[in-house]
Formats: sequence, structure tokens, C-alpha cells
Amino acid sequence: MLVLAAATVALAGCSRQPAPPSQAGATAPADTRVIPVADRPPATLVGIGDAAKGLFDAAVAADWRAASEWTMAISESASALPSGLPKADLVGQLGSLVAALKGHVTAHERIETMDYSNTVTRLVADLSAEFQTDVPYDAVMLGFYGRQLELGIATVRPSTLTQAVTDLRSTWNRLQPVLLQRGQTDEARRFTDVVVQLEGAKRPADFVAPTRAELTEADRIEKLFRSRTS
Repeated sequence: MLVLAAATVALAGCSRQPAPPSQAGATAPADTRVIPVADRPPATLVGIGDAAKGLFDAAVAADWRAASEWTMAISESASALPSGLPKADLVGQLGSLVAALKGHVTAHERIETMDYSNTVTRLVADLSAEFQTDVPYDAVMLGFYGRQLELGIATVRPSTLTQAVTDLRSTWNRLQPVLLQRGQTDEARRFTDVVVQLEGAKRPADFVAPTRAELTEADRIEKLFRSRTS
């Protein structure tokens, strides 16, 4: 039990520290196409996803002041979503999760906040896939599965860890050839090494270091596809 507790504390202590909403610079990708603004996901939808990531990190760190700020940002973007978005069922699920998040944050419910906020990022990814994006869906999902691994460590839930690793491997098997075709062999090699480490992990404590590495590499890969801000 002491080992499991130490694993959770170690991950929380080294988690990305959230800050007020801002976007980091991007690495220029090989693809120089310009996607018309009208064909991109609505900015408010993208804003929900970005804020949900910030909320997840705030919950990992138990930084409830930052969590409240991210929750407010999510609510504001959700209220400004355009009508007529595709996948009405997913839009409905998104609305329900956003409404529930405020209560979890107010009650300082760390696990529920992590779970709900990461589910929000997946719904945003699913809805964004209905539009044209710079970042492939599978590249976005690398970050989602990394956060699922964090959730599995925090809950000491082996089934969550196992499922996240299985899904991550399937996603990476689809995305890896794309990076290799783009000549990004170093990035592909590093991420493959991380996946192999995760597949070899047995105890929750074994997942801490490779999960941290997965999130770092997933963020790096996503930025490879971002050629410009829109």
C-alpha cells in the first residue's frame, strides 16, 4: 500500500503545473496545407478541449483554485458553442459532463474531476474529427491515453491501466507509419520505446515514469503537426 501511495504522490508531484489558458508555440510540420477557417473545428470547441486538459492537470496537482478557473473557461466556451454541430448525441454528452464538472470541482473530488475532464477531451476530439484539423485524431488520442494512465495510477485500478495501454498500442500502430513517412524517425523511436515500457509495467508504481514520458512525447508529437495558430 505504501508503494501504491508513493506512486500516486510521485506522479502528482511531477505533473504538469496548470496555468491560466495560453497556447505554446508549435513546431512546423512537413504538411504546409492551409485549412480554411470555415472548415476547422469551432474555436469554442477547441477551447473546451484545451481547458479540459488544464483542468485535468489541476486536479492531478489538487490545485483547486486553478481548477475553478479552468472550469469557468470550459463553461464559457460551452455556452458559446454554435448550434447545428454534427453528432448531436456527442454534443449532448459533452453538455452533461460540463454541467457535472462544476460540482466535482467545488467538492474537490479529484478522481471524478480527472475522469470527467479527460472524457471531455475525448468528446472534443471526436467532434473535432468531423472537421478538418492540422493534428490527426490518433495524435490527439495519444494525450488522452496518457491521461487515462494517470487516472489508473491515481485510482490504483489495474483494469484502467491495462485498457489504456492496449488502446495506446493500437493507436500508435496506426500513427507510427505516418511519422515515419514524414521522416520523424527519432520521435517515432522514442514513443515506441515508451509504449514498450508501459507494456512491461506490472505494478502501478511501474507505470509512473513511462506515463510521464508518454505525456511528454505525446505533446511533442502533437506539436509536430501544428504548423500555425488559427
